[in-house]
Amino acid sequence: MLRDEDSIEFHIIGEGVKLNKLKEKTVTCKNIRFFGWQPQNRMSEIYSYCNIEIIPLHYGVIGNNVPSKVALALACGKPILNIVEDSYYSQIFERNGIGFSVTQKEVEKAKYFLLDIAKNKTISFDNKKCVDFAEKTYSKNNIDKIINCCESMV
Repeated sequence: MLRDEDSIEFHIIGEGVKLNKLKEKTVTCKNIRFFGWQPQNRMSEIYSYCNIEIIPLHYGVIGNNVPSKVALALACGKPILNIVEDSYYSQIFERNGIGFSVTQKEVEKAKYFLLDIAKNKTISFDNKKCVDFAEKTYSKNNIDKIINCCESMV
């Protein structure tokens, strides 16, 4: 849908099971670049290059967990565009001003969201909000509190 948009470039990083199929489907897209698997110690550097992190998830994947890349992307000050079913997880992003979520059936909405960020710049995010949210939610101190709470219940 955005194959001819010079103002938008997608970087696909990793080696998922559907990578070859994705490469075949996007062979005519000039604005998609593929990078292989990257070591974990480079991920903060990689996230720092982007304007927004896109997390596309299959329907039914979100339950009681959060994709691991969320914490690191937010800690790097990057807002997130989720493609995921409506859930408590998806609502966190707009409610806290740290991103945006659309369902798998609303991909057209994601297209206009990305175009607006790239061209009109009417949608913007406070990168500090992303960092503050990550610190408050995913910091080691917070995890220690959760572990202590669980241990006290046992």
